[in-house]
Parts: sequence; C-alpha cells; structure tokens
Amino acid sequence: MIDTTPRDLTDEDPEARLWAARPSRRVLLKGAAAAALSGAGLSALAPRASAAVNRAKLDKELNFYNWSAWVGPTEVSRFSKKYGVTVHQDYYGSNDEMFAKLKAGGSSQYDVIVPSGYEVTRMMRLNMLKPLNYANIPNAKNLAPAFQDLQYDPGNKYSIPNDWGAVGIAYRTDLVKDNITSWADVWRLAPKYHRKIVFLGTPRDVIGVALLLNGYSVNSRKTSELMKARDTLLQIKPHILEITSVNQRPDLLKGDASIIMDWNEEIPSAQTDKKVGKYIKWVNPREGMVAYTDHLAIPAQAPHPYAAEVFINWLLDPKNYAEFVNYDTTAFTMKPTKYISKEVLTSPIINPPKSVLDKFQFQYDVGAATVQYDRVWTEFKSA
Repeated sequence: MIDTTPRDLTDEDPEARLWAARPSRRVLLKGAAAAALSGAGLSALAPRASAAVNRAKLDKELNFYNWSAWVGPTEVSRFSKKYGVTVHQDYYGSNDEMFAKLKAGGSSQYDVIVPSGYEVTRMMRLNMLKPLNYANIPNAKNLAPAFQDLQYDPGNKYSIPNDWGAVGIAYRTDLVKDNITSWADVWRLAPKYHRKIVFLGTPRDVIGVALLLNGYSVNSRKTSELMKARDTLLQIKPHILEITSVNQRPDLLKGDASIIMDWNEEIPSAQTDKKVGKYIKWVNPREGMVAYTDHLAIPAQAPHPYAAEVFINWLLDPKNYAEFVNYDTTAFTMKPTKYISKEVLTSPIINPPKSVLDKFQFQYDVGAATVQYDRVWTEFKSA
C-alpha cells in the first residue's frame, strides 16, 4: 500500500517514479508522476558536452564521507591516479551519525557526502548543502528520468540520487526451521531465537519497521503512533544480539545470527558464499518495506568544492558507476548500460516485482517530529 501521509514538498507518487526506473519492465505512469517525468524544469540535467577538468583549479586532496564500503573497489584509487588528488575516506553507519558530525563542524571538513533522501531535505532546510554546479558534472545527464526532480530535492539543486533500496528480512534456513514471511513472524519467534537476531543501526529504518508492524506510515508524526512503535521495539530488544549497520551480513554468514534486518542489496552477494550462501533466504515482509534513496551531495562549507564536483562526475561515469552497482549489488538510479551485470539487472531481490514495489514506503523528512524519533531510538538503544 502506497504511503499517503502528508508530505513537506509535493504530493507526487515516488513509488511510481521508481517503478519507472526499473530496467526491462513495462511502465504505467499516472497523474503528477507522469507529468514530472516529461522533463519539465530539469534543464540543469540536460545533455551537454563533457566538461574538461581544469587541473589548475583542482585541489590535491578531497575528503569523502560515505557509508562503509559503499563505492566500487577501484573507483577512488583510479580517480587519484588520473587526477593526482589524494582522497581521504571516512565512514558512518547512519544518517544520524553523519548529520551530527556535520552539524558539529564537519561541514567544513568534508567535500562529498552520501545522505539518504529524507536527510537531504533536512540538510537543505538547515542550509547545510551547497548548490551543485552541473557545468562540472556533465555525467548527471545519465540520471534516469524517474529519479530527476524527486520531492526530496526539487530540481536536483543540491543532490543527485545515487542508489536506492529497501529494508527486509534475511535468515538462514539451516538455522531457522520456521517459515518467516513477515515482521510479525520475527517478533513472534524472537524468544525462540534469543540473541540470534540482528537489527540495523539506522534509526529511521528500525523505527519505520516498528511503525509498519503496527499498520502506521513509516513517516508518522503522531506521538501516539511513535510511542506504540517504541513499545514494539522494547518488546524485542532483549532478544537482539547486535544493533549494527556493518556486521549484520557477517553475523549471518558466521552463524552468530540466524535472522537479520538488512538492506536488500546486501543479500545477493551473501547468497554466493560457498559454504552457507544456499541457506540464506530473503523475505519481502507482508506488512511492507521501508525504502530509501541515497544521494551524492556537497556540504555548504566544503573545503574543496571544485574537486568535489569533479569527483561526483567521475563516480557517475557509466563504467565507474557500473563498478559500484555491480560490486554492491544495489538498485541503481542512472540509466541502465551494458556495463551493469545481468545478475543485477535480473535479480528479483534488487529489482522486485510491482507487487512488492507497491508495498514500499519511502522515507521523508518528518520535520519537528525528528526529536520524537531521536527519543524513541535512544530508549530502544539504552534498554
């Protein structure tokens, strides 16, 4: 069921947009989404001649703040070799961690960041992002129409969608003999698999799951609904082994965990593990799924803004972008190319059918209710 909670920016249907972006699928668009996909108002992303890099303007270093391992294995090193720019990489495990560091002064420390869509809106509202100069990012023309002008950032003034996906369940069938089809099953079976369950360390994802389990929007701003989500999380907390954004898949592969909450792009590579991959099962929960987009952006006080735009342009080059997509097996936002592997293009986990997409709820900025989400997360983590 598509989320109909009132939103901060527009009433467009993001699920229809993202369905439109899927490769090799028939597309049916309707209403405002179809009008938006016509390309009106997207002149900043219009095709243009490739911009020559002005090496005299190019700083010798760049600071990249990103999700852990969320880049192709050779993209950064090849960029450094080609342009003589040393790239310093730091990593975060959640949007909240990234936001807190930038708010505390990191906005003048980093050049390129990768916030999720709702975080882009929040940072825009607080003047924490620098408008992009698309003259230095000609590869932005490769952005698929369905990801242009999303309501997170109208006109893509501050960000470029880089990937997208959803939160679901993975479990080991050799360790779990019960059939899991829903979030409700995870909660029901938690005592049986005590300390064998791992949750993500990303607050909006986890709280969103608890909201879904109770039949609410993942973008709820109602105190009563958020308190219900808190109570739901507190019920399962004693049975959780770890709350993490980096160890969930290793925990499952090692057998330390039997059931994990995870992002869909993590699972196809896990299923190739020679020892236990055949036992790893992915579940699109019956209640629905918390969905996200990640975006490339530049902090307002970035010390090397020109190098940042050159680097973003490098990441969006079709070959470089395909390295990232193929390595991380993620759903992509650029137009499909021959460089993207068949496994990614055809994976039902990465590219789910419409029946699954219809149950996606995408995260949006919840404004002042962010304080309540923070309180719920603090109570859950400290319980």
